[in-house]
Formats: sequence, C-alpha cells, structure tokens
Amino acid sequence: MPKDTQTSQALTAEQKKLLDGLAAAEKYLDNHADKSSPSSREFTQRAKAHVSVMYDRTKAKSQKSTPHNKSLKKAETRLGSILHQASLPPFTPEAWLDNLEASHAGSTHAEREDAAIIRAFRGCDGSDGQSPWREIVAAKLLMNSTDLKNRINTNRAHSILPIEERFTAWQNSITSDTRSSMAHKFSNHVLNQIICAKFAYEWEELDGPGSKTAKGEFYEKAYQDLPETRQFFASLDKAQKTFEMANNHEEEYTKWRRATEVHVTARKRWIDFYESFGPVLLMDPYWSVDALIPGHCSREFPILIKLLLDSMPCDPDDENTTLVKGRYRDSWKALMGVLTAFDTDFALFVNEFLRQRRTTAYVAATKA
Repeated sequence: MPKDTQTSQALTAEQKKLLDGLAAAEKYLDNHADKSSPSSREFTQRAKAHVSVMYDRTKAKSQKSTPHNKSLKKAETRLGSILHQASLPPFTPEAWLDNLEASHAGSTHAEREDAAIIRAFRGCDGSDGQSPWREIVAAKLLMNSTDLKNRINTNRAHSILPIEERFTAWQNSITSDTRSSMAHKFSNHVLNQIICAKFAYEWEELDGPGSKTAKGEFYEKAYQDLPETRQFFASLDKAQKTFEMANNHEEEYTKWRRATEVHVTARKRWIDFYESFGPVLLMDPYWSVDALIPGHCSREFPILIKLLLDSMPCDPDDENTTLVKGRYRDSWKALMGVLTAFDTDFALFVNEFLRQRRTTAYVAATKA
C-alpha cells in the first residue's frame, strides 16, 4: 500500500481521514508484530491484506466521477475562459446601451453567466466623467419619474422603521415591473437590488440572542401581509393569529417560507458578489438576485463564483490591485451619470447606499 496518502482535490475530508488511519494501522502492524511467532506473522499478513484492500477501495471511491467533481471541472474550465477575457476594455455608453437592449434568448445559463461575469470585470468607461452617460440616457431612456420618486420616498420611510417591520416592508416593496419600457425595467432593477442588498446586510448583522426569534417573526408577519392573506389576518388579535398559523395555514405557510428562504439566501449571495465587484452590478440587469437562485442558474455557478472570488486578476496597470478595484471608480461615475439622467434624487438615493456600504473595493478605489 502506498505510504503517501495525499490524493486528488476531489478527496473528501472523511476519505482522507480514513486513508490516513489505514496507513497508520499498517505501520502499527509492522512495528508491533511478533515476527518470531508464526501465528503472529500470519495474523499480521491477513490484517495488512485487509487494510490494503480497504485503502484501495477508499481511494478508488474518491476518484470516481461524482456530480460535485463534474461541476468543479466545468467551473474550472469556464473560469479559465472568463479570466482570458476579463481585461477587455471597459464598456462605452453606446456599448452599454446595446447590451441593455440585447436579447439573450436561446443562450444557456452558463453562456449568460459567463458573459455577465466578463461584463462585470470590464466595468464601464467613466474616464470622461458622467456627462457621456447622462447624454445617452437623456436621448434613449427618458421616462416619467413620478413612480420612481414615490418608490424612493417609500424606501427611505421603510429604513427608519423598527427592524422587524423594516424587513417586512422591504420584502413587500420588491416588485416585478411588467412594463415593456427599457427605462422602467432598468430603474426597477436598480431599486430592487438596492432593497435586496439592504435586507441582506441587515439580515446578516442580526445575530446573537433573540435573532432566531426575530427572523422567525419576520417570516410569519411577511406571510400574514401577503395580498391574499392580509385582509384575513388584519382582523385577528395575536392569539388568533397564532392559532390560525398553527391549525389552518401551516401547510401554505411552510411552502411559502421555504420558497422565501431561497430568495433570502440568494440576497446574501448577491452582496457577496457586490463586495468584490461593486456598482457595476447595478449597471447590468442580468445581476439580479433572481439570477442566483437554484434553477435560475447553472449547477456549477456557485462553485464558479467561489473560484472566481478566490482568484481575482490583477489590474494590468497596477499589479498591487485587482482588475475590478482599478475600474471601480469609473463604473461608479458611469452609474451616477445614468441615474442622474433619470432623476437627481435617484442618484442621491443610490449614492447613499454605496457610501453606507463601503465595500473593500470601494475604499480602495475612492481614496484621494
């Protein structure tokens, strides 16, 4: 049996522990067997043969092609292709608008994901300031900003509510805009991701004694505030609500909660990605929380993201910073230019969030 128990990357911790134990067992038998006794020698040989068979079976099992191993290999292949294109030039206002209007129908999850990651790396060209971005939006994406102002004012009001009410208010304010206008779709994307990110940051920060209870209460209150349940629960006192939840709504509530928990987890994934890529995610409607939900993305996408965040490429002009940090400031300028063209208060609202949630990339890129 081989003495070196180092195996492939696919070997699980449990399998490696077993291999190490088997190797130690063989060594023990070698060192403690009574070689002068025929019966002892025979026992040692049988024991070593048994240990060797177990070792070979365990190692062979670790090298089998499992779904995880397949996903890892696919993710590694995709990562290589992505990093090869990561240093392409930033998007101009015209190229950004072309992508905004492009249809990606017919492409696979993996193709859309890879293209979106490459766009996130490339960022947006803000070298000429905000003006070119304001001008293209003014020419192509004008819209009535009344609805926008109302949603912004509503969200500001939500931000000062007690935390339990705040979560429910944010949950209810995430909307699907069915209007065909590209301007409406883009502004809705930006607002929804800001709301989801606020939710996710505060959800993660809610820790310690009482946090589990508070999160459980959020789910119950949010369920009771759904359009289809709101009127019924509004007329009940606390005891009646508890009774109804336990006896008449348990099945529906459980189903709804499981689906909602998936979205809450996806919001956490979004801020993880935002921490590394910053405001460029708001410039690209692909980067919605929905794109990070299982079933809406490729099987290997979570693995790809982890590999990606562990191997961020350097800026070709400064090897001491990542490519994203080097382009962060320009993408931020571009975003502010676009949002200012929609509505000045819209830009201020988003800028408040960017400054409140200063990512590592933000701090590095906005130093004087």
